[in-house]
Amino acid sequence: MEYLVTTCCAEKRNDPELLPAIERYRSQRIAEIHAESERSGRSMLIFSGRYGLLAPEDRIHWYDYALIESDSEALAERMAAQLNARGATRVLFRAEPREAPGWEPYHRTLEAACERAGVSYAFRAVE
Repeated sequence: MEYLVTTCCAEKRNDPELLPAIERYRSQRIAEIHAESERSGRSMLIFSGRYGLLAPEDRIHWYDYALIESDSEALAERMAAQLNARGATRVLFRAEPREAPGWEPYHRTLEAACERAGVSYAFRAVE
């Protein structure tokens, strides 16, 4: 199964109850990729530095965390298991280029997760 993947974002709804990830994150990028996934029939995952890979309907609490390099290795292992559990065969990562400030750990972690899971990886920058 092919997945469109994008990252979470800093701006989140701060409701105290659990919310679906697609409602928790307040990002035009996430909304656009979600719409693309619905149009194309491909499933979408949101890459969270705290939770790993989330489906839009996965319910999560509010949190404030940006992925840092030292957490990359352990998170890549967790995400590889998540990819395998979801039957992923290909990931298309839609995000800012790795050269953009703060994006390198996300690229490196997802690439490592895909490699460990034996999942094909491709990147396309968001517009």
